Amino acid sequence: MNKRGVNLIATMLILVISAFVLLFMGFNKESEASKQAEETKAPEVKIHKDSAGEEQLNLYIRNGKPTLLYFTSDYCRDCQEVKPVIESLKKKYEDQVDVLIVDIRASDALSKEAIKQYRVLGVPMTVFVKKDGSKYKVVPGSYPEETYERHVQAILK
Repeated sequence: MNKRGVNLIATMLILVISAFVLLFMGFNKESEASKQAEETKAPEVKIHKDSAGEEQLNLYIRNGKPTLLYFTSDYCRDCQEVKPVIESLKKKYEDQVDVLIVDIRASDALSKEAIKQYRVLGVPMTVFVKKDGSKYKVVPGSYPEETYERHVQAILK
């Protein structure tokens, strides 16, 4: 290989390494910015602020009404598609079913306990709980509105 080819390869390697360094530095800044935003972002659901997370969740789930828990994230495209369906069900059944929307990035005790208790590994995830507090159905992913409505009807029986 001639001297010009070696110089070309060396220049390309320097450019590639520089690009990776710049990319990493940019990613690191985004990561820091998202951590700061996460710390300042108010959780979507917060009740009984003075209680521990487990007590909050138990009060919410075991209040004599069926409950729909919807686990979501602002960064999840499927979650954003399902969220209007959940909001619609929340309005339609507001007197019959409690709806708890839990942002998995929230840092409040209730959200953390719900994520732990229902073993949320991915979003969107919807958990339907009967009025006695027992789990009826876990629906991971996104589905048509009729699917969610059918499960709401089932927990009302």
